[in-house]
Amino acid sequence: MTATDATLPVTATQTGYERAVSALFRLYPLLTGCASLANGALSRRFIPLRSRAVWARVGSAWCSAPQNDLVGRTIFLFGDLDRKVTWVIDRVVGTGDTVADVGANLGVETLILAQRVGAGGRVISFEPSPPTLVHLERTIARNPGLPITLHKVALGAEPAELDLSVPISNAGRATFHHLTTEAGVKVFKVKVETLASVLNTAGAPRLALLKLDVEGFEALVLQGLFGPGTVVPPATVLLEEHSPADSPAFRLLKAQGYRLFGLPRQFMRLVLVAEGAAGFTACGDFVAVHDTAPASVTRALAVELPTAGHAD
Repeated sequence: MTATDATLPVTATQTGYERAVSALFRLYPLLTGCASLANGALSRRFIPLRSRAVWARVGSAWCSAPQNDLVGRTIFLFGDLDRKVTWVIDRVVGTGDTVADVGANLGVETLILAQRVGAGGRVISFEPSPPTLVHLERTIARNPGLPITLHKVALGAEPAELDLSVPISNAGRATFHHLTTEAGVKVFKVKVETLASVLNTAGAPRLALLKLDVEGFEALVLQGLFGPGTVVPPATVLLEEHSPADSPAFRLLKAQGYRLFGLPRQFMRLVLVAEGAAGFTACGDFVAVHDTAPASVTRALAVELPTAGHAD
């Protein structure tokens, strides 16, 4: 049985030993390295890989975290997945905001966002993978006070149905690229919608943040946002990109009035790297800030835009 199988038993309460191990790992002080440490040899000496999901604390919320999935183990041990991403969320998302989490996976960022926006805000979360949805739906049900709306669809440039390949030991690598030659990959046919159509149907106001992690299909999601039925551009977009030197997603964002900044692998204090500066193309995560983003956002991120007169 694998971590993301729908046949996993109902998520269990952590044992006293598991709580102690998790508390120890959460003392780790650095901004980067959580996923590597959570899935390395050291962590496996404390918590072996096994087909069991436990309730893990994410702030004041609970998340269903399978212990033999890369993302699940990181959430279980650290209560987070990538502290650099959380650093950005803490600075650009406020009480009452509306945000979107595209590629929610097990829901750690969805939970963090929901706690930041509060009862008066909205988190619109997207996840198409059926095995992952088993855990994500448990998580949302366990936290009924959080303002989360889940859409069990993928997003793209146009409505469709596509085959989603899901590596069962790392749900975060689910992709529309064909991975059937790899061991332990399951394929599911999933519905695809456009982000603009979902936001318009939901009557959502301008997004304070669009978090985008869809394994190389970010440009297609953006096409579905900025195409027919377009909405007001999100103030900030947080995305993963492994080919920043030649990124279709970056070209789309810049054409829409965004400025790009990289999130370098810094350990204690994060300083964003502007596009064109040394180290930008070495980053794997990026934040795009729209020219009309509130001045409070640029101040919080300690970045400068070439335009002035932003609203507070």
